[in-house]
Amino acid sequence: MNLLDVLTAKETVKKVREILDEMPERDRRLLREIFLEDRDKDQICHDFGVDREYLRVLLHRAKQSFKALYLRNNDAPEFNTA
Repeated sequence: MNLLDVLTAKETVKKVREILDEMPERDRRLLREIFLEDRDKDQICHDFGVDREYLRVLLHRAKQSFKALYLRNNDAPEFNTA
């Protein structure tokens, strides 16, 4: 990696953490445990008291929330990717 790549990666990590901090606790915890900590989904289901199907719903909602905050914080137009 060159210096620009390192700086860009650090800025991206900083931005993601800022957005996560703005999110509701449950959404923030869910995204961290699945994507950053790479925890087992069955264990996450147990911790959250939900089944795998509802975990999928919660994850979808959390990702949509993250996307909306990301776009708002970056003044980017929102595109519908569904």
